[in-house]
Amino acid sequence: STGDMVLATLTYKLPVSMMKNPLIGAEFLHGSKGSQFFGFAGDSLTAFYQTRGDAYHLFWSQSLESGLNLRVGYQMQDHKWSKGYVGAPTASTLEEKTMYANLRYTF
Repeated sequence: STGDMVLATLTYKLPVSMMKNPLIGAEFLHGSKGSQFFGFAGDSLTAFYQTRGDAYHLFWSQSLESGLNLRVGYQMQDHKWSKGYVGAPTASTLEEKTMYANLRYTF
């Protein structure tokens, strides 16, 4: 089956140089019954971008040192249809709420 996915993202860099200009952001995602996301390299443990239904994401991203970044956030996923790559989607009432902290070093 075919499907559609809509993702809206808003990110704002706070002009606070004392805090190294942190980012705040929000995302809204809507995936239809037949939608499929093929970004396997994502770092979301809850498969946020594969939600068939509605999903919300709020986050704060803070640079700590050169190459070291802390990101904290909240995600809510309201699955209307099952997730996965095998078989036809079936109706679902699964709701996932996730709070996370991610410390990343890029070199």
